[in-house]
Amino acid sequence: TVSFFDGATLLGTGTVVAGVATFTTSTLGVGTHALTAVYSGDTAFNGSTSPIDPQTVTKANTTTVLTSLPNPSVFGQPVSLTATVSVVAPGGGIPTGTVTFFIGGIPQAPVTLSGGMATL
Repeated sequence: TVSFFDGATLLGTGTVVAGVATFTTSTLGVGTHALTAVYSGDTAFNGSTSPIDPQTVTKANTTTVLTSLPNPSVFGQPVSLTATVSVVAPGGGIPTGTVTFFIGGIPQAPVTLSGGMATL
């Protein structure tokens, strides 16, 4: 088997088939990671460790869509503004954080995203 590490943290293992072991992960955080592969050896071969393979993970791009309801509205009627924030492929996951809505160019209090959506 081959064990795959991020620094001293074991990420997972893969079985050697025809001289190749593979492990796939989507859990690496944003930043630089020092990845290594450690072959455990077998009855005929000694184990070995790969050189460090620096893997840089960058932030994923997003798109934001704004909707307002009701639309149209009448003076004095409450209007709900909803921002939906989505990840652009090949990124994955659900964005977190806050959205600041602007009304007439004036920023409103930030609203926390929940499930990729924020409503004011």
